[in-house]
Amino acid sequence: MNRSVPSADMPKQEERRAEATRRINATLAQLVAVERHDDVRQQLLEIIAGATGYRYALLSEMEADERHLRIVAAHMPGRLIQSAEALLGFTLIGHRVVNEPGEVLQTPPTELFDHNYEWRAEIPRPVSTAIEFLMGIRQIASIRLHTGDYYLGAANFFATQRTTDLALLEYLCNNHLVYAVRLIQEQAARERLHALRTQELQREIQVRQQAEEAIRTLYAITADQKMSFAEKVQALLEMGCRRFGLEVGIFSHIVEDEYRIEEVYAPGMPMQRGDIFPLHHTYCEETLKAHRPLSFEHAGGSRWARHPCYEIFRIEAYLGTAVH
Repeated sequence: MNRSVPSADMPKQEERRAEATRRINATLAQLVAVERHDDVRQQLLEIIAGATGYRYALLSEMEADERHLRIVAAHMPGRLIQSAEALLGFTLIGHRVVNEPGEVLQTPPTELFDHNYEWRAEIPRPVSTAIEFLMGIRQIASIRLHTGDYYLGAANFFATQRTTDLALLEYLCNNHLVYAVRLIQEQAARERLHALRTQELQREIQVRQQAEEAIRTLYAITADQKMSFAEKVQALLEMGCRRFGLEVGIFSHIVEDEYRIEEVYAPGMPMQRGDIFPLHHTYCEETLKAHRPLSFEHAGGSRWARHPCYEIFRIEAYLGTAVH
């Protein structure tokens, strides 16, 4: 499928390799800037295709979830991309396909095809034939990019004539393109990790700020000489509900098995001061037994679903502590 290179052409081949390597190394220097990654991919495809006799190229990379490959770069005229997309029915750059590593690892590192429908079985033959006619394709080379057992993606090169240099193509892809893809993916992973840590730090700062604000409000309420005890309790219950995202706040008095509401913050709820309930119908009974603060967020999905308080009142979230 690929012509061997005559000995007389060896110096020219070495010159092409040296020139391509020089241009690739100059391009790789741009990888320090994350915003240049797309341009680098595009330039590398152009350099490699031009040095090896291939007309068009596509680069697909493994996504972070390792379940999909995504086309990230294409070397072909814009009008040709638009025509191909119209025939295929999807946008080329960004198109995702399911990654099947078990199948991929069983195939040769480099594969040669004469037709699109051999290269991509999911493309219907009529569409494949139309694209081949549109692009004038005579040969397709698919090169798997990997480091060790880790699959990074694939590079596909399309030729309109058969005087291609497959050996040089494999050399440039396996020694330069795979290096660039690995660096890009590592930088992307670091960027994701940095963004995640930044978000975590921002959340921690927000929580600390909210806690500090709550403490300041608490001190302001307790130190206010103009407020009565009942007003202070009301203000504290409201503050607690807003702080923890709860709907009802109750300050109760418990005598033996009787639970009496002394103060309540429950906008729009049928609860008021003086209401009395059996203690065992409340979560507060469990708080007293625990001798420590008690909290949970989803009673219906836990052992609390069998508690009388949940069965009667359907209270999902609870935060309580004893006041002596």
